[in-house]
Amino acid sequence: MEAKKEFVECPKCHSSKNVIPIVFGRPNQRLIDEAQQGKVLLKGCEPCEESHYCKDCNKEFVAKNSYQ
Repeated sequence: MEAKKEFVECPKCHSSKNVIPIVFGRPNQRLIDEAQQGKVLLKGCEPCEESHYCKDCNKEFVAKNSYQ
């Protein structure tokens, strides 16, 4: 059985191609590597409501997860 792919759309520009998760807390080396590759956004140790970041329009937002 194949895992469903997360589909998150930016509420500002409606892009879904360049939306990445925001990760809080002390990152391990894997997360640091993923951040350098532009796959996640590291935000430090103080969590906030925003869960995703759109690289197209620089918007941080709370995503309602949907899957396709």
